[in-house]
Amino acid sequence: MPAIDASRAAFDFLAHQQDLSSSKTTAYLQEPRFIQSYARLACPPQEASNAAHVYDQALALLAFLARGTADDLRRAELIAKALVDAQSHDRTFRDGRLRNAYASGQLLDPNCHCTRLPGAWNAQANAWREDEYAAGSDTGNMAWAGIALVEAHALLPSRAGDPYLQAARRLAQWIVATQRDGDGLGGFRGGLEGFETAPGSPSGQHASTWRSTEHNIDLVAFFRLLAAATAPRTAEGLDWTEQARHAAGFVDSVRRKASREGYLPTGTAPAGSAIVGTPIPLDAQTLSVLGLGNAKVYESALDWALASCRATGFAAAFDFNCKDGDGGWWEGTAQMAAALKQLGRASEAAPILQALEAAQVRDGLAMGALPAASRCDLTTGFTKTWPASGTTTPWLYSANAHVGATAWFIFATLDAHPYHLPKVPYARP
Repeated sequence: MPAIDASRAAFDFLAHQQDLSSSKTTAYLQEPRFIQSYARLACPPQEASNAAHVYDQALALLAFLARGTADDLRRAELIAKALVDAQSHDRTFRDGRLRNAYASGQLLDPNCHCTRLPGAWNAQANAWREDEYAAGSDTGNMAWAGIALVEAHALLPSRAGDPYLQAARRLAQWIVATQRDGDGLGGFRGGLEGFETAPGSPSGQHASTWRSTEHNIDLVAFFRLLAAATAPRTAEGLDWTEQARHAAGFVDSVRRKASREGYLPTGTAPAGSAIVGTPIPLDAQTLSVLGLGNAKVYESALDWALASCRATGFAAAFDFNCKDGDGGWWEGTAQMAAALKQLGRASEAAPILQALEAAQVRDGLAMGALPAASRCDLTTGFTKTWPASGTTTPWLYSANAHVGATAWFIFATLDAHPYHLPKVPYARP
């Protein structure tokens, strides 16, 4: 395979995906827009091809901020502006939430002047079909969007009215108002899923009453960033600090109750405090080291993952659901490298980074990208029930090029910390 500059090629893929999601006119390249999350390689698409997941937008924004060249900052600001515009131009909601995904390319539908959701034309039904997952608002996705907005406020040129910080505040207020759980475990619930009854009619969505360990880790980081941005000793800052404690308390509670082995479980089942034993996701282990502010406390979770979450057939790759091993999940593998570096264990991260470099796409328009997984239909151990149809399907990853996996690879190679970027980016022009 041809040699490439791994980190630069990864950034080039993100830039290409961003430019791809615009028209060919130079003027449109400067307009806020979202980046298409996947580029098709070997696998049939599992969703609308124009899907731009909010989680991926947050990671791409943070990656551009981390390197911090003039062009990176321009690209980061386009995504930050798109998040603000999406929040204020929803077709139905005005309460601060974002959707899980939007359509790449043109941000607003000219017919309603509202943000576009991904979808595809259904020839049999002779109708446009939107993506049901995209219409919902998962708490973890909202947390990552908030993290990216707070970091954009800190690292991009100041704007009148602090629009990025204000958008992050509104997201946080929505999460606290709608998802905070008051039982003994604490934490925050999963969000809202499915379609609203019709544009403009907020009924129809279903509450996700389960609580995710990974989501609550994300929220700890988000609320702490908000506290710092709004001054920790003010009433508002103290409130965000308390919300962070509430999320962190859930993480610690489920860890103590679930396992003597030191790993962190998935979270709780719907509508209750029963802890879910399986599957055990890799990211709950990696992100506990990166996101909770005390890496050493959670080092045992990472050690457990090193022993229990490896992908069969790979010397240095990790699967999504531990003790399964049916393939490499490159996003989580990059998280593992980043977490080891955070712990000062760079020698253990080195072979993992080599495995990630070997997995990079070596030619074509997706050159430099990391696929989401090492094979089509990588299992996660989770299923998803769709409210509109009532059908249940497995949650799978494809081997198509993925913005999120590529961004995590960038964090690992730059030794950047996506939950807490430095106040001066890594490189300036």
